[in-house]
Amino acid sequence: MAEFLIQALNETAAMRYWRGDLIEDYDDGRCIEPPSPNSGKVIVKVPGLDRITSRSQIAEWWTRLLYSVVTSDPTTDNFRLRIQATEFNPNSGIGKLTREMVETYLSSWGATNITVADNAVEFDIRILDAIKSAGFWRGLDRTGIVFAETSYNQTSGKHRCRVNYSSTALSGDDVERFAVENGCTIISHNLETKVLIFDITRQIVRDQFEQDVRRRAEKMIVRRKFHLGEAAIQAAEAAGRMMTVSIAEYNTFWRNKLVE
Repeated sequence: MAEFLIQALNETAAMRYWRGDLIEDYDDGRCIEPPSPNSGKVIVKVPGLDRITSRSQIAEWWTRLLYSVVTSDPTTDNFRLRIQATEFNPNSGIGKLTREMVETYLSSWGATNITVADNAVEFDIRILDAIKSAGFWRGLDRTGIVFAETSYNQTSGKHRCRVNYSSTALSGDDVERFAVENGCTIISHNLETKVLIFDITRQIVRDQFEQDVRRRAEKMIVRRKFHLGEAAIQAAEAAGRMMTVSIAEYNTFWRNKLVE
């Protein structure tokens, strides 16, 4: 028998596991008690499923995104970047990175000229465009905000930007909070005129961009190939967070996030 520890709640902070993701597999008899109610996890036991099979499902499909610089132009702070997925199956193509998996996320950060090669997506991104993008200000309504760059240091990569939100209903606290959370250093903030000036470096913007695309693409470019379907998670929760199923049931419960 194999026993599986399954994530039942999205880990929104660590962004490591999503609802239904397999966290670990154990030998028969390891799990005597169900997980605690507040753990956000369930146990599924599958009599007759050997550990070799269960272990291969965990180890084989750990996928990460790798970023690399194709070309860069520091005078305009423009980059051509490449994203590749690691540990995909070159024979079946499972785990391969495709344009559809990341295009929406890349575009939200101002990426352009998106092209696809074998298991790789290349694109252009200008740091200033990224700073002004919906991706950078995720969760903040940018309608009516006017962005302007007041200075740029090519050597340090530091951009000084002016944000005028006077024609919006946004509060100064909200705008400043978003800026600080994204790594901006506040230079000045006039709450009466609703003008915020901040500094931010290209490296911070790139780090924010790469982390955000990786995080938001998690549902498509998964670290675990298989996950438990919603009906099965609900059944496990209803059974007290621990249930036993047959191999036949197991085969109907599981979903392949790389192809569905």
